[in-house]
Amino acid sequence: MPQKSRIEDINNMIIKIASGDFDHKIEISDSFDEIDAIVSGINMLGEELKATVIAKNYLKSIFEGIVDMLIIFDEHFLIKEVNNKVTEILGIDESQLLGQPIENLFTLDDTKVIEKIKKGIANKGSLYNQETSFVNVNGDNIPVSISLSLLKDNNDSEKGFILIAKDLKHVLLTADALKQKNTELQTLVYKVSHDLKGPVASVMGLLELVDMAGDDLQSIKNYLDHIKKSLYKLNHTILSLFEYSLSSQPNFEVSSVTLKTLLEEVLSSYANYPGMSDMKIDLDILPSLSLMTGKKLLISLFQHIIENAINFRATHNKISQLKIKASTQGKSISISFEDNGMGMDKHVLARAFDMFYRGNEVSKGSGLGLFIAKSNVEKLGGEIKIKSKVDVGTEIIILLPSLTGSKITIS
Repeated sequence: MPQKSRIEDINNMIIKIASGDFDHKIEISDSFDEIDAIVSGINMLGEELKATVIAKNYLKSIFEGIVDMLIIFDEHFLIKEVNNKVTEILGIDESQLLGQPIENLFTLDDTKVIEKIKKGIANKGSLYNQETSFVNVNGDNIPVSISLSLLKDNNDSEKGFILIAKDLKHVLLTADALKQKNTELQTLVYKVSHDLKGPVASVMGLLELVDMAGDDLQSIKNYLDHIKKSLYKLNHTILSLFEYSLSSQPNFEVSSVTLKTLLEEVLSSYANYPGMSDMKIDLDILPSLSLMTGKKLLISLFQHIIENAINFRATHNKISQLKIKASTQGKSISISFEDNGMGMDKHVLARAFDMFYRGNEVSKGSGLGLFIAKSNVEKLGGEIKIKSKVDVGTEIIILLPSLTGSKITIS
């Protein structure tokens, strides 16, 4: 082959390698002259570049596959590389992070941690599970646990540092939720012992008075009326605890529920409830509106809201009203319960969903009603909001999704 043609082949090969075609090769002649030596070197270069690119791509896939934030610094603690998790959690573009000092990751008042990092690296070459906070693009603190160690090259020379940061936000939220549940459990134990022992002690005392009354039928009748009230209170507490237990269960059965039919059943169960005869109920729901949800939890939810509307119904000779409306909102159903009852001031409203909170002296319930209602809504994957004004009324709005991926149906 003419020398000029072989040189053109070499030029073409260099162009192909530069474009990423590392598999392109030139055959070496039998004479193995100076041009062949160049060709052999270029062939080897292509092989090395191919291996380097494969290794780099492999490392990059590992780098991006790490679920925690991973940051590489140079020996001056300037950011050289970050994985996608860093930009995702902090909301900061990679271009804005590269070349920045380590201090920019942390909150302004966390200089002690930065000093500890540098001291730990200097003394031990590593630092493990140090809890601190990064700051995101909005200036919010992101709680993290960081581990940092030296990076070395093949000659065992220091080339920088690698930092892995675990986002602790979900861990802390879980811990807070557990703490809240423990507080609720302690409150429950205390309150149950009080609300169960009180009526039982009252009944026992009244029974003794009945024995002492002899033939005084009027006194016996009065004592029995008091016993009836105590037993009613005891029964109400036990039922509330049962419903609380129901809302605390991890699993529940999901079925298709037709809203209007279910609400009519719940309302009819209150036909003989004290004060129900004074209520005017307006039910504005399409007969065919239905969704997949937990029926038992939904019944409990409706009962507590309706019962509250009856117990705190309108005074001052107003006609007591309860308007119940439902409509579709995207893939969810919005249900509104609006009454014209006593209402709540802002202080009572702020604690309306608290466990065992009774914001009104008229209240004779367990203080679990709206707490259970909120628990049920959250368990059903929904949201609940409440608006109220004294002597004007209260509106409770519930947003419920259709569970198991089913759509809201209106036939």
